[in-house]
Amino acid sequence: MPAELLRRGFYFVDTPGLGSPILANTRTTEEFLPEADAFVLVTSYESPLSDEELRTLRSAASRQTFIVVNKQDLASPDERTDALRYLREQLNGLLGSENLRIFSVSAREGLEAKQTGNAERVEASGILAFEEELVRFLIEEKSSEFLLGMCDRVAGLLNDLQRYADVAGMGERIHALSRRIETRRGVAVRAIATGAPEVATNPGPQLRPCEICGHVGNRLFDFLSKFQYDIIVSQESQRGLAERGGLCNFHTWQYHSVASPRGTCIGLPPLLDRLAARLRNVAASASSSAAVSVAVGALFPQPETCVLCRVRGAAEKEAVNSVAARLQQKPDSTLGSLSALCLPHFQLLTAAVTDPETLSRLLARQAALLERLSEDMRRFAIKHDGLRRQLASDEETNAADRVLLLLAGHRAVNTPQPRH
Repeated sequence: MPAELLRRGFYFVDTPGLGSPILANTRTTEEFLPEADAFVLVTSYESPLSDEELRTLRSAASRQTFIVVNKQDLASPDERTDALRYLREQLNGLLGSENLRIFSVSAREGLEAKQTGNAERVEASGILAFEEELVRFLIEEKSSEFLLGMCDRVAGLLNDLQRYADVAGMGERIHALSRRIETRRGVAVRAIATGAPEVATNPGPQLRPCEICGHVGNRLFDFLSKFQYDIIVSQESQRGLAERGGLCNFHTWQYHSVASPRGTCIGLPPLLDRLAARLRNVAASASSSAAVSVAVGALFPQPETCVLCRVRGAAEKEAVNSVAARLQQKPDSTLGSLSALCLPHFQLLTAAVTDPETLSRLLARQAALLERLSEDMRRFAIKHDGLRRQLASDEETNAADRVLLLLAGHRAVNTPQPRH
């Protein structure tokens, strides 16, 4: 799922449930429990804690557990108080007061509030408090929980190998390692960023490619579609292309991508005839190799004479100014919806943005995007080298292509710099 929490390598598994009338469902859940590093038990105010759930919690008491009590919108304040008190009484001795994390939520109200962008309703739903605590656990405590879980699994394997002489010593070392990890449990691995606007620091998963490249590409395609037809049916268009010396090298191949061989054979002969005539004139009048080189160089079309270079430049300027105007009028919403701008167009945009604060947020957003892609590429390489390619997310798998688009822009749009 395209959830931000999952992109850093965390896996959430939705089990079939507990107490299912289908015995295989319950067995599947119970068999998976030893594989998990933490649990989120979702119950409701209608039945706060069933015997099946309590039994499962006893078997998972050594792991971090989050208790989520759903449907608070259907319970009165007194009913909520009674239910939460009952849960604390039942679970305090089992999980311990310091590890007891109970959250009252309304999933329905939280979803509706997020869909409508109502921040107050999201907070009132209880979902926000649960998410913040879950994020804190994943970032600060997950490594310790993972290592402790690994120690438990190794210790369990050693119990099956008691017949070997050195097993006891290995078990003692595992136990000592567990104690060392426990002492580090309270140390934060990474501080949670707070206070910074989300649009400035978190560009979001799988942003669409550069919208300026997209706008320019669409304009070029629309123009080329008409252009390749015009030089088939119109002798005037053929003469105009010949007089301009044709298209630049880059856009000649762009023309080839949409033109048919028949259309090329009809539209380009006047250009070739004109070039041939000019070469004959050079041959008749040139007095030195230097003069010939200059005359032949003049045959190449320049950006200012290539009609597609002019179309590209106008479309690029139009798109950059449009984004800059949106940033000036509505900086928050524009930064939140902005695409992954390629660096060539990002440079043009920074020159068009005049507000210092907006420019600073734009730079921070682009930096966060670059860091995000760097992480994706490293994770993909690690999984690839570790023969875990099937675990790579779509975001990681596509990272290489997305980075090239970000660094250079779309190959059909960003032309090489003109020669001087």
